[in-house]
Amino acid sequence: MKILFIHNNFPGQFRHVAQHLLRAGKHVLKAITVDTNRQPALFDTRSYTLPDARRLNPTPLVLDFQSKVIRGECVARIAANLKSEGFVPDLIVAHPGWGETLFIRAVYPDAKLLHYLEFFYHAEGHDVGFDPAFPSAQDPLSLEFRIAAKNFNARLTLEDCDFALSPTQWQARTYPARQREKIKVIHDGIDTQFCAPVPDVTMRFSSGAVLCKSDLVLTFVARNLEPYRGYHWFLDALPSLFDAHPNLHVVIVGGNGVSYGPPPKEGGSWREKFWQSVRDKVPAAQVHFVGKIPHTELIKLFSISTAHVYCTYPFVVSWSLLEAMSCGCPVVANRVPPVEEIVTHEATGLLFDTFTPGAMVAQIERLFKDRQFAEKIGMQARAHIVSKYDLKSVCIPQQLHWLGGLVGEALV
Repeated sequence: MKILFIHNNFPGQFRHVAQHLLRAGKHVLKAITVDTNRQPALFDTRSYTLPDARRLNPTPLVLDFQSKVIRGECVARIAANLKSEGFVPDLIVAHPGWGETLFIRAVYPDAKLLHYLEFFYHAEGHDVGFDPAFPSAQDPLSLEFRIAAKNFNARLTLEDCDFALSPTQWQARTYPARQREKIKVIHDGIDTQFCAPVPDVTMRFSSGAVLCKSDLVLTFVARNLEPYRGYHWFLDALPSLFDAHPNLHVVIVGGNGVSYGPPPKEGGSWREKFWQSVRDKVPAAQVHFVGKIPHTELIKLFSISTAHVYCTYPFVVSWSLLEAMSCGCPVVANRVPPVEEIVTHEATGLLFDTFTPGAMVAQIERLFKDRQFAEKIGMQARAHIVSKYDLKSVCIPQQLHWLGGLVGEALV
């Protein structure tokens, strides 16, 4: 089988399935990615260079789509070079989110095309307008135009593909109903052997604090500390928690940048902006900002955490939520549909109503005050992730079986 992978950050979500196909030793595998991607190549990987977008001056509504068209052309030209070398894939597995497959049919019209789908934008009912602290500055019609423009690429690529894959039911349901029959839901998978409780671990922080599982530790993790992941809601809960638990330590993992949404209008970072609003109300020496840490350290952190808080707008759920659960860490999360697909209240975690004052604190207190209950929740969370989302025994077999069925060939 000849398979071409396309992903802006290859291997990205395709890492595990690509590694399995590579180990099978019977496929010709190639990939295309952007030249700024620094991930190690698994096999023959071609990269493309983006032209200088500063020379272009389109209307704002098409800026996002223009960047995707540019990427699509770059990828298609590389694919044409691969074709001239004799490589014609039977199957193309791609993440279309950056527009990189917009013209791939022009090069490989007969290949089966599979798209990995993450999210289809909506002007209401999802992430946009969810947080009353950040109302849209656009009038309703302009907002509808902006969202429609953001979905230009999604509509084209969904129409163009033969099959689609989405990691959760909620994400699949964000796409237009008339095209959902194309979408198969299989999660990327969690390595539950790696993401597992680490016994008797201690962690030392730059403040000099040394913490272990017997300490009272509250954790929060996001790629970047920003509104989309409820960082400001979490910080607002800290003063009352410290008042009730002076021995509490809080560990916050995440960068200073922005993954989703705009940066602060006044400049700087969301991390510092929100921290400044509470730092005088809490013992700052017991709040540990550790930035972005190695994965092995994150697993240790989950292992000593008394409770882990996960917050999000109605948006794509972070891997960190499932990894924390896989480590047996009791989770407190806000009640939104994408989270409710993963977490069952009082069985595999505790849920709180996002905008109900004190709701987050009340659920955290339940775990702090009843460590036996917290341990039970954590154990049940791990069992749930192992049974439904385990990488090796559940998700990869499902992915490979499904892919093999699409092309009529066993892939391993």
